[in-house]
Parts: sequence; structure tokens; C-alpha cells
Amino acid sequence: MSGGAWLLAGGALVTWFGASYLICKRKWERAVSLLRDRRANPSRDDFVAMLAPEVGSATALWFWKELQVYYRPRLSPHPDDDLTGDLPIDPDEPDDWVRDYCRLHGLKVHDLAQWPEALAVTPRNLLGWLEKERSRLTE
Repeated sequence: MSGGAWLLAGGALVTWFGASYLICKRKWERAVSLLRDRRANPSRDDFVAMLAPEVGSATALWFWKELQVYYRPRLSPHPDDDLTGDLPIDPDEPDDWVRDYCRLHGLKVHDLAQWPEALAVTPRNLLGWLEKERSRLTE
């Protein structure tokens, strides 16, 4: 391949990455705006209080920190956000959160009951399920 062909290929690749970035950024900004318009933007303490008593404060605080990478700086997590529908979050991310929770609490993922498919993946549902499973498995 000649030098000009490499430059053309490199330029096309840079253009593709740039366009993909702009499209994803626009999609993200639109999702953030829709959420901000639709619901309250709770503080960390409000988030923890909204999840009590089904979810312990340590678990709520851990998850608040986990979600910051997706929500900051313009938005904060809400217990009823659909984590796989409201924001363009990787659909495999909830599996990572479950693994991390299990690792933190000395549980094995394969010991957990099946996730109730009818439930939306919200912080309230996910953390409530994890806390119930931890109680069931450690009694």
C-alpha cells in the first residue's frame, strides 16, 4: 500500500471514530436531559434514604459510587432509573455489579436465585434482590 493510501485509510478511520463519538455523546446528552426533566435529582443521602429499609446504607453507598461514572457531572442516580433503558449503559454492566457485590460479601454468583425477568433493572430492584439473596444465603 502506498503512503497516500495509508493516509486516506487513516483519515477515514479518524472520521469514523469522530462521528461515532459525536453520535454517542449526543445520545448520552439527550438521555440525561430526559431524565433530568422527568424526575428529581437526589443527593447521595436522599438516594440512600429512598432505598431504605430494603437496602442497607452500605450497599446503597457502594452502588452510588459505582454509578457515578455514568451519571456525573449533570445527573445523579435515582432508585427508579431503568439502568439498561434510561441511559445508554452497557447491558452487561448489571452482571458486573452483581459479581462485584458478591465479591464484596463473600457470595458466589452461581448460588444466587434467578433474576426475576419481569423486573426492570433499577437500583431499587437490583439492590433489593441482592440484599434478599445475601440474607437467604447467609442465614
